[in-house]
Amino acid sequence: MTGRRVFVLGSGFSASFGLPTLRGLFAGLMASRERPGESDKEHVLQALDLLYPHFTRTSAPPHYPPFEEFLGLVSAAQDPPCYDEGYWETVRRSALRLLTDYLAAESREAARSTLLHDFVSRLEYGDVVITFNWDNLIEWSLQAQSRQVSFLGRTSSAVALLKLHGSLNWIGIPDGRDLAQPESVTRLSGQIVRTLDFGYYDVWDVLHEPPLIIPPVAAKRALADPFFRGLWHEALDAMVHGESVAFIGYSIPADDLEARGLLRIGWMTRTEKRRQQGERSDHFILIDPNPEICSRYATVVGSDVDFRQAHLSDEHLPVLFDPPEKVALGRLTQVILDQAVWRAKDEFPAHQPWADELERILAFLEAQGQFERFRSRLYARERDGALAEARAAFYFHRNGFRILGWEPEEVPGIPGDIEVV
Repeated sequence: MTGRRVFVLGSGFSASFGLPTLRGLFAGLMASRERPGESDKEHVLQALDLLYPHFTRTSAPPHYPPFEEFLGLVSAAQDPPCYDEGYWETVRRSALRLLTDYLAAESREAARSTLLHDFVSRLEYGDVVITFNWDNLIEWSLQAQSRQVSFLGRTSSAVALLKLHGSLNWIGIPDGRDLAQPESVTRLSGQIVRTLDFGYYDVWDVLHEPPLIIPPVAAKRALADPFFRGLWHEALDAMVHGESVAFIGYSIPADDLEARGLLRIGWMTRTEKRRQQGERSDHFILIDPNPEICSRYATVVGSDVDFRQAHLSDEHLPVLFDPPEKVALGRLTQVILDQAVWRAKDEFPAHQPWADELERILAFLEAQGQFERFRSRLYARERDGALAEARAAFYFHRNGFRILGWEPEEVPGIPGDIEVV
């Protein structure tokens, strides 16, 4: 099973429905209600005082570090024998208890989102959702629509939901321990189970352990488990063989080295497979409000990106789900494509607005008597440079500038392709 469309989701996806992003997570959980009889917030504040010399709990509001960074430091602090045995483990449990209770409470409201319903309703059996989120929004919505979901891999009879960082409703049962309500769960693998209704199973009082979630930190020891290792391999294979790939609200945190490796290797292997099979190179869609994320993807994953700088909204659903429109090519564009050496390797122009702009630029060159001079460069691998030069001339002309020369006399220290006035 190769899988159809592949969607990779991060906290920015769930933030579109009201859940916090990683950036706002720490402040949100520290402002949430604490369990009666627990001192979880005080444990976390004491750890912040120790781990961050400049942290001031009295500022309003406190400037919290990234939550995943904090968990990483807490995990690292457990190794040196500098504190009482069990101290840092208590901090870890307190932080995760605040986290899981907060996300479980916030998810109930987010699950009512009409945008979430519309996104999930467009998913088809065979599609693959790879998520780094712990919430249960996707599976709740699938259940509400009487749709099947597979947590273990791709299948033609369900939507595959690969939760690479675990889930609020997954439980790892320690050997020799039992759940208070075993009839409410079903087995995923070995000692790993999930709730039947995808709801949050509060296992703190029973097992004194969090649900089975993996914080995005560098030392991701849980990936040694064969169950999670299988999920990650399945996600990699889906990226390589899927019909299309889209990333929504995933920022590729610097500490999540496994995720960085997965995305880079997956896209690199996908690109090489298409090259060996003589297929055109393709692009991935990226939806995120932060323009810096686009640069990060270009560095970590690849530069073949169709970036939409925004939170997910209804207007993105046709881009994500509808088949690409057939692009109508103009007369001059067709002349170029008929003899282009790059045609079989490149979806150019990939969209109608792009094709329309290209035809306008080529018509401008023809009107200026420059089409033949540019033609040979547009045929060849100089296409992008030649097109950038022609586009600059087109927009100068459209904004009232007069072109004096297309091959201006070279002035030392002042490079240029056209001369305008």
